[in-house]
Amino acid sequence: MIRLKTLIIPLGLILMASGAQAHLQNTSFKEAGDRPANAAHWGVWGEKVERVTGWEPRLDDEAMVAYKHWELADEHRASSGIFQDAQNIRAGRMYELTVHAYADKPDAGTAAGRVEIRLESTIDDQQVYLNRRVINADDFLDEWKAFSIRARPPVDNLRAVIEFHPSASEKKGGALKIGRLQLSSNRL
Repeated sequence: MIRLKTLIIPLGLILMASGAQAHLQNTSFKEAGDRPANAAHWGVWGEKVERVTGWEPRLDDEAMVAYKHWELADEHRASSGIFQDAQNIRAGRMYELTVHAYADKPDAGTAAGRVEIRLESTIDDQQVYLNRRVINADDFLDEWKAFSIRARPPVDNLRAVIEFHPSASEKKGGALKIGRLQLSSNRL
């Protein structure tokens, strides 16, 4: 019993000394931003990306971010998205971003084109892609699915980006939904 206590105390000190864990804020979008349609701590660009509540099916929480594809004009081709700079990032550490996504099967029109998940760093005042994955809406049509990417930033900053791309069709339908994100790290 004494040996176990002897091991636990030094291990606890090592864990405390290693610093705070990397994280993103408001990863389930529960907290509204300055407007209810914005998720707190997340930047937004483009059209028809909003924090919504009460939509079904939901992953596990009430809130999610939705890309309202059916509301886009027929000729709309520009992307939209959300982003956030992670906290407590260390250069050289491996990070993994997991995103839970759902694509509506539209009643009419063509489903949203694709979602792109990215990890970026700012190096010499330039955003640099460290890793990205583009997933067609057909790969998560009518079901929640988790997708992950990994990156090892060369500097002490990391940005998570979720970019929505509309379909090229004239008649757009359905929505893309993001229900939860997770950023994890290991020391390797």
